[in-house]
Amino acid sequence: MDVQDPNALMAWLKENGNRPIPADVMVEYLLIGLRDVFGRALTQERERVGLSKRKLAARCNVDSSYIGQLESGKRLPSLSFLVRLGVELGCDWRALLS
Repeated sequence: MDVQDPNALMAWLKENGNRPIPADVMVEYLLIGLRDVFGRALTQERERVGLSKRKLAARCNVDSSYIGQLESGKRLPSLSFLVRLGVELGCDWRALLS
């Protein structure tokens, strides 16, 4: 099932009735939402403090393309990097997940 297709989950539910959704599909579906929420929050906080992707990346000692992947929802950071982002942006790291 293509979890990025919003109609795919509904079609699967119609076809399979009360059968449980496979765990790997549900995890991927939930991660898509989390990546999007995190990406938007990271962009908002970075812009709030007036940093470019390149400057934030330099402060965090990563390539700016990685910051771009995080902001676009393609990747999620490790917990240690999430905390580092919070420090560099001057915000509680948990704010980046809400």
